[in-house]
Amino acid sequence: MQNFKHIAVDLTKKSRVLISSKIKFVFSHSQNFYHLILCLATVVAGVWTYQNFISGRESNAHLFMDATATIKTNIPSLGERRLVFIDVFLNNTGKRRIDAERVSTNQVAYSDPGETIKYSCGIQIRKILTPLIQTNQDVDWFDNTNLLECPPGLPQEVDLLGECDLPDGTPDFWIEPSDQCHLGHAFILDKGDYLVKIHFIGTNPDEDFWSRIVYMQVD
Repeated sequence: MQNFKHIAVDLTKKSRVLISSKIKFVFSHSQNFYHLILCLATVVAGVWTYQNFISGRESNAHLFMDATATIKTNIPSLGERRLVFIDVFLNNTGKRRIDAERVSTNQVAYSDPGETIKYSCGIQIRKILTPLIQTNQDVDWFDNTNLLECPPGLPQEVDLLGECDLPDGTPDFWIEPSDQCHLGHAFILDKGDYLVKIHFIGTNPDEDFWSRIVYMQVD
């Protein structure tokens, strides 16, 4: 019986020593554990941020477009006609690079039941036939084609990326995020009221498609 008590007391002492050593170990290494956890959390947060950046870069494409016209009226040789320069402004406000769709000269960039577009980036000009309008009404680019006319001598559509064409005729043009650029073309036009339609088509026409219609008065 005395031996049993002695053994029990000895085991109790050993247990206390063991527990005490474990506690000391935890406390002595707690700082290391803290730094390890902090490093792991930083790595996880970095991976998550990078994945979100890549996802956003791949999915968010936004292009701002605008067109302004400079009209020269003091050219006597043109008579009643005017020299018009249309400046097209492009601003990539999204998170990823936008590439122009690469279409060759015998292809079209976009086609649906409403319209067919030949070039990845271009201008279309239509004169409003105001003498045919006898009452108040809207004038829609797509629905009122009888009231709109492509000026004689002008093509149905003007390519704005011709200077960027590769030898095979496909455009080699892109805009990086936050980049801006100006494209333009000159026309000789009669006096009158016009609608000007500009467009840009990316490599995925179903999603990367932007267009804008502006009014222009030539007097």
